[in-house]
Amino acid sequence: MKSRLRAFLDRLFRRDDGVSRLLKNSTPLFAAETWVFAAHVVEGFIVARFLGAADYGIIALIVSFVTIVNQVLDFRVHETATRYTAEFLAANEREKAVAAIKLCYIIDAATGVLAFITIVLAAGPAARHILHQPAAAPLIVWYAVRLLFSTADNTSHALLGVLGRFTWFSAVHIVTTMLELAVVSFLVWAGFGIKGVIAGYVAASLASSISFFSFALLAFSRAGLTAYRSAPLSLLAPRAAEMGRFLVSTNINELFVLIIRNADILVLGYFRAPREVGYYRLAKSFVSIFGLISSPLYRAVYPQLSSLWHAGAKIEFRNVIRRSTKLVAAAVIAAAIIITILIPPVIHFTVGDAFMPSVSAIRIMAWGMAIPTIFYWTRPALLAMGKAGFLTAANAISVVITILLSLALVPKFGYKASAWLFMAPYLISHAIIINSYLKTK
Repeated sequence: MKSRLRAFLDRLFRRDDGVSRLLKNSTPLFAAETWVFAAHVVEGFIVARFLGAADYGIIALIVSFVTIVNQVLDFRVHETATRYTAEFLAANEREKAVAAIKLCYIIDAATGVLAFITIVLAAGPAARHILHQPAAAPLIVWYAVRLLFSTADNTSHALLGVLGRFTWFSAVHIVTTMLELAVVSFLVWAGFGIKGVIAGYVAASLASSISFFSFALLAFSRAGLTAYRSAPLSLLAPRAAEMGRFLVSTNINELFVLIIRNADILVLGYFRAPREVGYYRLAKSFVSIFGLISSPLYRAVYPQLSSLWHAGAKIEFRNVIRRSTKLVAAAVIAAAIIITILIPPVIHFTVGDAFMPSVSAIRIMAWGMAIPTIFYWTRPALLAMGKAGFLTAANAISVVITILLSLALVPKFGYKASAWLFMAPYLISHAIIINSYLKTK
């Protein structure tokens, strides 16, 4: 038995240049995600413990509503900014690179203002029908203020990535997250309740956006791009149609993904009491630990897979996917087992026994999150292979089926149905995508 285990580990961890590169590139991002996750978990514990399940659920509904409205209207330009800025810089077309950056910032700003205006108009109905508290409308508007500046983060993040400033990105991400933890914790401890939490979120978001924008400008200057700051947008005219198609395609797909991530809370809030939303939101916070693995790997693997595919290195392309999947699966399964066993005492000693109903939901959702985490490569692989349309179709099918099931089951079974349905879109979309990938020559 011992020799078999050793042989398995040797095969799993033997040196592979493609996987080694992936792990090296994702290491600083993983370190940042670890700090950020820890801060968010502690913040969630503090807010939940001081406010209780009902008010914690109200905050979750406010955040989810604003997020969904923003993402419906927002053009998530991160991938567009990354692709075209990198392409133009590689071709030494610096004026076009600067023009692309300017265009992305303009799109970010415009959609942020549009989303804010929309939320101001919709805050009243949302407070009545989703939060079931008409007096909460001003809180929705106050939280939406962050959209006026945070939407620019998309382009700032992309610019830092393209220019190789991963350490800067990680440092700003950690510091601003710790600032949010400190501000929110103080305000909730001081007795400001939901208003204090919302104020803390907005203040920290403003600090984060200013910091990322400042460091993006610094990276811009050090890359020698300042001389081209007057580059006109008309330089992009020959590529406008292509850029538009890429932007629309990636955004439709991302919209479906974000609906999957946020609509569940709104559906639960519409049919059930805020207390159940609090139980479910806490469960989602716990299982977000899997993002520690998938998020940095996604950021690192997308450019790597794209380069390999376009270079015709399909064997290495598949090898990176196969070997990294084995490594991730080992870590994810171990994490899911640990969560399943230890979650009751963790709940008891952190947020208190009032949140014990969350235990069953956490166990179910932990195994549900294992699916997209193990197969973290599906989206970047299909984008690299030029199958953005297929990816969008797979996510659309999973969203429609999941929403229909939610409308049928959540009114009767509440947050427990939401927990089981949490894994449905991942099962459906990944089954479709992996089947397509396996058939690709």
